[in-house]
Amino acid sequence: MKKYIFMVAVCILYAQVSAQNNGHTLSGEVLSTDRTPLPGATIFLENLHRGMVTDATGKFFLKSIPKGKYEAVVRFTGYKTQYITISVPSAKPISILLQEDDLVLNNVIVKGQSLTSAAIPESALTEKEIEITRGESLGESLAQLTGVSTLKTGSGVAKPVVHGLSGNRIVILNNDVKLEGQQWGTEHAPEIDPFIAKKIKVVKGAAAVKYGSEALGGVVIVEPPDLPTGAGLNSEINLIGMSNGRSFTGDVQLEGGFSTINGLGWRIQGSSKNAGDTHTPDYNLTNSGVKELNYSIGLGLKKPAYGIELYHSHFDTEVGILKITGLTGSLEDLRKVLESERPPIIEDFSYDIGNPRQQATHDLFKINGFFLTEFGRFNIQYGLQLNKRKEFDIRIGSLSDIPSMNLEITTHSLDLEWVHNPFGLLDGSIGLNGAYQDNINIPGTQRSNFIPNFNNYSTGIYLIEGIEKSFWELEAGVRYDTKFSDIRGWNLNESFYYDNFHFTNFTATLNTIYHIGKQDRIIVNVGSSWRPPNMAELYSFGKHQSAAGLEYGLLWFWDREAPPPANIYIRKFDQVAIENEQGFKWLNTYEHHGKKLNVDFSAYLHRINNYIFIRPEGVTKRPEGALPYFWYRQTDALFLGIDADTRYPLFSFLNWNVKLNYLWAKDVRNNDYLPFIPANQVETGFEFQQNQWGKIRDVYARFSAAYTARQKRAPRVISPEVITEAGEQDKNLFAEDPSNFDFLAAPLAYTLVNLDAGITVPTGKSNALQFRLGIRNLFNVSYRNYTNRLRYYADDEGRNFIVSLKFNISTFKN
Repeated sequence: MKKYIFMVAVCILYAQVSAQNNGHTLSGEVLSTDRTPLPGATIFLENLHRGMVTDATGKFFLKSIPKGKYEAVVRFTGYKTQYITISVPSAKPISILLQEDDLVLNNVIVKGQSLTSAAIPESALTEKEIEITRGESLGESLAQLTGVSTLKTGSGVAKPVVHGLSGNRIVILNNDVKLEGQQWGTEHAPEIDPFIAKKIKVVKGAAAVKYGSEALGGVVIVEPPDLPTGAGLNSEINLIGMSNGRSFTGDVQLEGGFSTINGLGWRIQGSSKNAGDTHTPDYNLTNSGVKELNYSIGLGLKKPAYGIELYHSHFDTEVGILKITGLTGSLEDLRKVLESERPPIIEDFSYDIGNPRQQATHDLFKINGFFLTEFGRFNIQYGLQLNKRKEFDIRIGSLSDIPSMNLEITTHSLDLEWVHNPFGLLDGSIGLNGAYQDNINIPGTQRSNFIPNFNNYSTGIYLIEGIEKSFWELEAGVRYDTKFSDIRGWNLNESFYYDNFHFTNFTATLNTIYHIGKQDRIIVNVGSSWRPPNMAELYSFGKHQSAAGLEYGLLWFWDREAPPPANIYIRKFDQVAIENEQGFKWLNTYEHHGKKLNVDFSAYLHRINNYIFIRPEGVTKRPEGALPYFWYRQTDALFLGIDADTRYPLFSFLNWNVKLNYLWAKDVRNNDYLPFIPANQVETGFEFQQNQWGKIRDVYARFSAAYTARQKRAPRVISPEVITEAGEQDKNLFAEDPSNFDFLAAPLAYTLVNLDAGITVPTGKSNALQFRLGIRNLFNVSYRNYTNRLRYYADDEGRNFIVSLKFNISTFKN
């Protein structure tokens, strides 16, 4: 049998060589629309299953091509894929022009990284949508996308939720660097300035092969614009004012290039925000102000065959937390506060931020580069992140000026990647990631540490390969990760504990896309991903300001029969059955992009074994007052959902849009409901667009109405009063029924109406002045969002008028 196989192989090889010897040479170049060479672009001849990559000058050569016509696919990162017909022989070298892909984001493009297959589902904010959300946080901006909601804790504090998952299950890339810091709290918003972004995208599939563990829910990619490579100067000024909170936000950006050094560019950017107390339709939210002061600096040299870039960003914020903590002296007081329709303290508007409050800074330093060889493109990147977090509580006397939590975490990361040239039908990359973290508690807080000191060491290696045909694409990836942790902390009785453990696992994905004509395609994404528990889920102990409650990690044990402080202590990791979260996700997407109707429809199933969640456990009396407490638990969870986005032009200037987010979640191990799962939502709206209206251009107006349903799949309700009475009678409410519960019922459904309008006034050949007016919650509706843990005490924000001005001056040549 082997003999016959060998003979067939020899015959095929001989026929191939003979054909090549009698063929022709195909040559040409791939350029951008401004005639800039594009080194590393790929040209694939469908009929022959042969491809090539352009050299450092953007040129390509392919020998021994038989005479005939061939369908070719031309691709380059950041540009639209082009399908062309090439005739061989050709009288002269051919030139192929590619157009930048700024708005139609069918591919996941990571600047400085390899091209990821279009088979991975993702959605993105266009530049106009980013402009509309200027002045809002990153989490609030992303809420415009289908399948994405927001986990809010007060004014300006918002985290993205993708398909029901948030926090450490969402990887956020800031200029290609995975954001690392103290991001385990619900009130710990991503420490990224949205003004740096030109593109913001969300990868919803099982994308953990590329980005490592923890990407169970998805990946948020924040991309700044490329640095200039030509001579010139560009300046941009953004000014935004908001009525709710009487906030003012300003941003200035300067960038330029040098005529003496082609390819060398720089950018300087800085922003500031000052917001006072926000308000609901009926009352002021005391101590809900936000202050920010951020900047970023970039310098890079980009040549056809190599490039290097230096980047530094600094994020500095101070956030006020609604005044609730310390006001519930007795269990009866706590009951009254939870049952009240208003928070216990309502004061006049103020820009002052008092306790409880947070101060957080995040510094990122990055150097990355690439170079092209005959074997492909090599990328290397080093990142250094320093995150400092201080939290101040309401304390007695001089203790108010001492942080109750003072943490510093330093992260070093190194990423290596080889994007190889096409090998037959295969096109892909091999990568290696490594990271080291050092977290320390700064002494002097005079309070038990919320999380211990720790060191993390993690490495990962991945392989991604894809095959592409004219009507379908297939991509497969596999990754192996390992993470080691060393822990050092103190029990309540001042006894020292030390522990170390490690996690390892594989990640695998399979993604395919099938084109049905030119207007329709089906995307299927299946994958297995995992996530180790983070330090807060294991060790958290103490009061969390966002919920005015206590939190306990998985390793804490409460011996109710022992006297304090020995009754609560940390167990060794190997004494508790704690496992990795292991997710299996199946995501199916249908897309229709016709001349009029555009439809994106996705359905997904996500099973997560050993799912870690925090749930209410009871109420307790502390020296600072009565407080609810929450405990981390593990179970098996199932998430089923549908995302839909439909756009239809009623007229050439008017579009109608409908979006749907449907999510069904369940604790399958205990046949129960999970707490804090986003409610279902449907949104509809109309958008008026006119590219030119006399001398005014980019005229738009948008009306939207978003209906958020009541979360009917919420756990049972046990009020603090019932818990208190049971405690007084020495009765265990959970002995016979340990199912999940909540202190209050899920809030009622509500509808929010928003308006946006804007125009651009040219003030010169390359200069423009842009005006925008927005109104959030037009009808000033009183509501509470189910995922906002401050819903126990207060309504969400009321009507908000937004006025923004953007001025741009450029001397770059078009």
